[in-house]
Amino acid sequence: MRILKDPSVRCGTGQGRCGHSPRAFALLAVLIFIFLLSMIAASLLFQSAADESATLASTRSEQAWAAAMSGVAEVLRIAPSAGGPELDWQDNPARFKHQQVFDDGADTWFFTVFSPAPADSLAPVRYGLLDEASLPRKKTEDSEAPADRVVRDPDLTWEGRPRTRIDDPSDPLPERPLPPEFTNYVAALRASGTKVSHPAVVLDSSLTIKDARGVETTIPSGITKDELPLVLDLFTARMSNSHPALLNVNTASSLALAQVPGIDLPLAESIVSTRNAISPDRRRTLAWLVQEGTLDAERFKAIAPHLTARSYQFQCRVAGYAVPSGRFCVVELLIDTTTAKPQLLRLRDVTRLGFPLDFEKLKDSAETGPDQALAPFPGQSLREYPAAGVVLHLRHG
Repeated sequence: MRILKDPSVRCGTGQGRCGHSPRAFALLAVLIFIFLLSMIAASLLFQSAADESATLASTRSEQAWAAAMSGVAEVLRIAPSAGGPELDWQDNPARFKHQQVFDDGADTWFFTVFSPAPADSLAPVRYGLLDEASLPRKKTEDSEAPADRVVRDPDLTWEGRPRTRIDDPSDPLPERPLPPEFTNYVAALRASGTKVSHPAVVLDSSLTIKDARGVETTIPSGITKDELPLVLDLFTARMSNSHPALLNVNTASSLALAQVPGIDLPLAESIVSTRNAISPDRRRTLAWLVQEGTLDAERFKAIAPHLTARSYQFQCRVAGYAVPSGRFCVVELLIDTTTAKPQLLRLRDVTRLGFPLDFEKLKDSAETGPDQALAPFPGQSLREYPAAGVVLHLRHG
């Protein structure tokens, strides 16, 4: 039997089922191509936006770091003048709090220098530096000196000259007028080979020696509490300038002072109370402890070797931050000023720990404006005190 084909039925005419139109394939290919192009375009746009966001975030982070470094530079500039009886470096909001660095059009950038407040203080932080010599001593098996503290004292007078070893015959006496009785005492001390632990021992003291005939002679030091500041400034008995156990009597808290041998808590509180009531010039040496009647001569001689009246190493944190974006960077630093130029012993980025300051308080202090009466740091010009007036919503830099 033969099968006859209907001439009206052809493949590809749309009348039958033997295939698809070439134009259908072309349309499908065009649609797929357009879809792929759209995906590529979307991917490029996303990548561009991501790159722009990353660039902006990187720029903001760099700006936050730069603001923080401006604060570090300020600390390094001020540190050589710190550590003495003038205590403006400890807590000076006018100098260290919410200081404007620059304005980039979108944000105004500031820095704040801060450190932990003493244990007996009601304030959580203070705006300034923390001297290492004010920190409590941590007793160890081998020493009372804390292993995690850097305390070096170059043994210099307030004029910046090396102190004279009081019991060393090879060390010339200072070129300063000294009481004749005291120069005789020092000569006898050196001639007899007597060693002392601290210049404080000369207070109301005398030295008994034998002459060539074996006759004992008593030589008074001639040093009373009135002459004591001069002796403590010019003389030393140390062999080394590294003394990690020394505590600054002018900056240590009562709790830290109470850890010194010979000082209990009531005496420590008395020391703190007295030092707050006397002038900075009075605090230049340890002599004020005797001059103010806080310690008698014998107790002073026992305690003085553990104390100092000046600090040379400081720590603090510096925050660089922006208004209104809230970007920030926080660094921690440790500075040594025993050299001609301050040295950064430690610079560590601690931004990941978060922002530790109260921005409401920063805002309030900034709103006081530049007309507020501010005390400039001694010998330095006063930086403009900016007004921000914005509450920050912080995001990590």
